Amino acid sequence: MRAFNGLRRSLPSLLMVSRDLTKVLNERYPNETETRKYLDQLEALTAVPAANVLAPLDVRHIGSP
Repeated sequence: MRAFNGLRRSLPSLLMVSRDLTKVLNERYPNETETRKYLDQLEALTAVPAANVLAPLDVRHIGSP
C-alpha cells in the first residue's frame, strides 16, 4: 500500500511486481477486506493510462482459473 501512496513510483515496475502479489491475494485471501482495498487501488491506478502506455488491467482475475 505504501508503493501506491508514495511520491515516486514507476507504474510499469509497480504493475509488474503487483501481478505476483495479486495472484497470491486472489488465491489465498479472496474475501479479505484488505485484499479488496489493494485491488481497488491497483485498479484505479491502471484505469488512468500514463501517456497511453498502460492499458486498463482487470486485476481481480489475475491468477484465477
